[in-house]
Amino acid sequence: MFKLLDEFRSTLDEIMLKCMNRRILIYGYESYTGRFLKWYSNYYHGIDVDWLVSEDMSTGHGYETEIFRPSVLSFGYKDIRDAVIWLAQPLTDDLVRRLEELGYEEGITYFDFYRAVYGSDIYAEADVQDVFNKKKEGRRDIQFLEWLEWKYGCNFILPISKNDFEVVDSHGARYSCSTQKEIFPMLDRCHIHPSDHDAILDFGCGKGGRWFHFLTMDSKRLAV
Repeated sequence: MFKLLDEFRSTLDEIMLKCMNRRILIYGYESYTGRFLKWYSNYYHGIDVDWLVSEDMSTGHGYETEIFRPSVLSFGYKDIRDAVIWLAQPLTDDLVRRLEELGYEEGITYFDFYRAVYGSDIYAEADVQDVFNKKKEGRRDIQFLEWLEWKYGCNFILPISKNDFEVVDSHGARYSCSTQKEIFPMLDRCHIHPSDHDAILDFGCGKGGRWFHFLTMDSKRLAV
């Protein structure tokens, strides 16, 4: 694992390992954070998420698991109340009140990933206007590349339109960083064992997000 991510991963792992052998509910699944936490917990720890809850139902249904409204927590629906809650959205006073009224306790039966990862620095402001150096603004997501932007001032996340390039033709495409959820399953199926003398050629590398994904792969699970 890439050493720069040790702090980020240890923060996630500390919470997730407390919840081993428990039912898991992700609250706020409409965000990219929710999808990342679901993928990360399964990929690195073999933890399957049992319930997905979203305040924004415009995202529709999950690919593998039904997405429920928050009101499901108020009913005795199956064994949902036996699950611990992973918050994939910032914790607000109103949400604290609702969870506590339902008997949940922070750090025991619900966990605030945003505060653990970003503290109170959850929303990013625009820094520059140049599209090639501009970073994402608004609410941060919890994921590898966005944490690196916040921690080390990298620039991976914000897409760049093909119209922003001076030289582009009909075959050009915008830059948009691929995610671990897309790349890792493909790389997992590779059967080439690397040596210290091997190299990876990334054709159409954009901002270089994919090379970083290669470095974040678990070497015991992947050989490229």
